[in-house]
This record gives sequence, structure tokens and C-alpha cells, in this order.
Amino acid sequence: MKRNISKGTLIRLVLAVIVVINMFLKAIGKPIIDADEGSVEAIIELGVSAAVLVLSYWKNNSFSKNAIEADKYLKILNKWDSQGE
Repeated sequence: MKRNISKGTLIRLVLAVIVVINMFLKAIGKPIIDADEGSVEAIIELGVSAAVLVLSYWKNNSFSKNAIEADKYLKILNKWDSQGE
């Protein structure tokens, strides 16, 4: 059975996984994104990491079949509501 996970959900998931893997590898001394050149790169890396994690947490990420169906139903309700105004 195919699940219709949105592109945004998939992109946020991939970016969050990359950030977490990079944090883990950095902790053991082998980061994917090496920011040892200066503090500017470290600040940018921290900002990007924080932004990805906040965005991943904030957005509705529907993975289960029921959640995906609920999203479809919500779109129908929102469309119906906006037409009624």
C-alpha cells in the first residue's frame, strides 16, 4: 500500500536526519559538515541545524495512514469552509 507523504514532510525528515547524524558524528570527532575554519561557519551551522529542527517540529509531519487520511479530510473541510464565506 502506497502512502502519500507530502514532499515537505519528506524533505524535513531527511534534513532532520542529516542534522542529527552530523551532531552525533561531531560528538565523536568526525562531522559531515566540518566547521573548524572559524566561528562564522560554526554559527551558520548551528543556525541551520536549529532552523531545520524547529521547522521539523513545527510543521505537521503525517507518516501514519490515519494521519495522511486526516490531512486529506482537513483539506476538504478547509476548501468547503472557504467556499462558504
